[in-house]
Amino acid sequence: MAGPPATPAATQVPIRAGLTYQMALNSKQDWNVYMEEPAAQLDRFLIQHYRTQYYGSVCSICQVQRNDVKGHLISQNHWKKLWAKLEDTHIPSPQDVVNWEKPWVEVINTALGDYLFNHITGEQKLRESSAPLMNASPVGKVPTSTARQKTVCALDVWVWQRHIEVSAQTLQNVLVEANNPAGASPPLPAPVVTCEVCACHTADMCEHLMSANHYSNLRIRMDYTVPNAKELNTGPWVQQAFKLAGYHGKALAVSFNHLTGQVSRTLPNQPQSQPKSYMATPPAIEHEC
Repeated sequence: MAGPPATPAATQVPIRAGLTYQMALNSKQDWNVYMEEPAAQLDRFLIQHYRTQYYGSVCSICQVQRNDVKGHLISQNHWKKLWAKLEDTHIPSPQDVVNWEKPWVEVINTALGDYLFNHITGEQKLRESSAPLMNASPVGKVPTSTARQKTVCALDVWVWQRHIEVSAQTLQNVLVEANNPAGASPPLPAPVVTCEVCACHTADMCEHLMSANHYSNLRIRMDYTVPNAKELNTGPWVQQAFKLAGYHGKALAVSFNHLTGQVSRTLPNQPQSQPKSYMATPPAIEHEC
């Protein structure tokens, strides 16, 4: 006799600053907070890869010309037009909202290929990218503490930025160095790489790591817990390599500990087990609002 049907894997949806997409759609203020980082991320990506032709184009949701991508996406007009588009179908379910084939997903032709942007969740990727949507928490796994559901407080973010800023700049410099073969002339620009905490592409990892959105995603991914000291340098929060956007699996041999800020790079002709360390592990921060 056949067994019961397999249970489908839990759908993953993004949570930013303690907000779900349903909460953001129901409040203009929450929408601004929820969509600010994805809008800035899209803006930075297009500046490098398609600014000339994309800026001034017609928004697929509003059907109006936009000259400021970030400003438009978090605007009240865009928020209202998105609501109008959803009026007949209401807010989509978590299973539907992450579907890349839905009408709220815009396809943008860039130098690296088709770039997809979800106007409801803010998730974005190259069409051929296989990067998992790791900036999401499974449905139902929303922090239960009232304090945890609130937006990350400004003091938290300030302490985080002081903790990570030197490491973030070090990482950015190492990524540029790793992307430039010895003697390359002219030097290649900062590479567009993937942050595995947020599952997003960025050419400015320093700015991204210091953002409130990244800090919020890291807290959620860690389930607001602190790892055992023995596991601090070996857990899944250590990104072992940085995938290059648009290069089908090519990655830079740079590792980064998203908790401690440790940056390492595997040097040429050196075994993987002997990475070059770029900085000592900073002291742990135990601040929580």
